[in-house]
Amino acid sequence: MLNIIAEREVHPALAYNYVVLADRFIPSTLAYQGYGSRLGWKVLDLAEYAVDFVLPDLVIILMKDNPQPQNGDSPEKMRAILKGYREYAYMHPYHTKIIKVAEDPLVTHQKIVKAIEEHFQFQE
Repeated sequence: MLNIIAEREVHPALAYNYVVLADRFIPSTLAYQGYGSRLGWKVLDLAEYAVDFVLPDLVIILMKDNPQPQNGDSPEKMRAILKGYREYAYMHPYHTKIIKVAEDPLVTHQKIVKAIEEHFQFQE
C-alpha cells in the first residue's frame, strides 16, 4: 500500500515541489505492524524501501494520555503500538515531534503549528 501511495501521490507531488501531508506513513507502519503485530524493525526497512526511501521532513505523532484500544485490539497490543511510535521518535529525534493531545482541540492545533514553525523555522 505504501508503494502505491508513494508512486501515485507522493513522488509526483514532490516533483512539483508541493508540500505533502499524510495522516499515515512509515511511523504508523512500524507502530502497527512492527510493534502491534510483533514483526519488529524489519518492517521499517521494508516500508522505507517501498517508498523508494522518500522520507518525511517532519513527523508529528499525536498522543493521548489514556488511549483506548480500537477495532478489537487488546490493551497489550495498544501498549505495543504506542511503544512503536515512541521508539520511532527516539530513533528519529530530528524530524519527529510527539505532541500530547489537549482536551481543547484549539490547544492541540496551536501545538502542531508551533512544531511546524520551529522545525521549518518559519518567520512572520
